[in-house]
Amino acid sequence: MLPIKMDHVSSYTKKEFEKMQRRISPLVKKSTIFTVASISLISISFINLYYLLFGHVSNMVLTVVFSVLGAVGMALYKEVKFQNKEIYNTSINYIKERIMKSEIVPDYTRDRFIEKVVSEPMNAFHTFSDFLHQEERMKKMGNS
Repeated sequence: MLPIKMDHVSSYTKKEFEKMQRRISPLVKKSTIFTVASISLISISFINLYYLLFGHVSNMVLTVVFSVLGAVGMALYKEVKFQNKEIYNTSINYIKERIMKSEIVPDYTRDRFIEKVVSEPMNAFHTFSDFLHQEERMKKMGNS
């Protein structure tokens, strides 16, 4: 689910990403269900369109039913796009909240990380991973 590999990160970082995943998992589940449904309905609609154009269809009611299914499939596809944006926004908001909540990292460093998340949203997960690495390092230095 996450766009970064979790192979070489510490357990501290993994726990934070798991917390974020728990927050977005209901949205991901809903998006996945809608994706499967929309692809299925759109596929059925295209098959119906093929038979309508190249075959002999005598039942107009069946054609209308398949057309409505195709329209529902397209509507679900639009909803999937909206859900994916919501997943992304929820993730970004979690990252910003988590960075602001940190009491270990100095204010100027937190502000720098938040600025980087806002200015480079495509690298937000890597930035968050870097922040967690730095926070963990500072926590270990403080405990020594």
